Amino acid sequence: MESTARAFPVGLKRMIRWRDETCRTPWCNARIRHLDHIIPAAAGGPTSYDNGQGLCARCNYLKEHGTWDLTSSPPGSPPHISWRSPHRARGSSPTPHSESPRPPEPSDGPVLRVADAPGHQPGPVPGERDIVDSAGGG
Repeated sequence: MESTARAFPVGLKRMIRWRDETCRTPWCNARIRHLDHIIPAAAGGPTSYDNGQGLCARCNYLKEHGTWDLTSSPPGSPPHISWRSPHRARGSSPTPHSESPRPPEPSDGPVLRVADAPGHQPGPVPGERDIVDSAGGG
């Protein structure tokens, strides 16, 4: 998914926020407030799913200030972003897995339900009570 605009389109924003959940900066688990280009748009970075990341406001401002160095993983390696702080601290932020888990495989045997059990008597739902309105009716 890629856009020719600098701003992330609504659908792409939603996908990146769903994938990242929290700030991608290592050591930060703040809520995402900004969507950012890993390779800046001004430097020719595309507005795409692979070049987008969710950041908290603080981390995005620090990155934009120019004191943090970011590099994306090379093609063919597990997707991640490497970060280096102005104090030379290094960290890596793996790209979260964005596929939903597979549904369970159907079993070979029959599916049993409580209603199919021998001797099952339908009855009230647990916790269900008669409701009386405040006017005194029943």
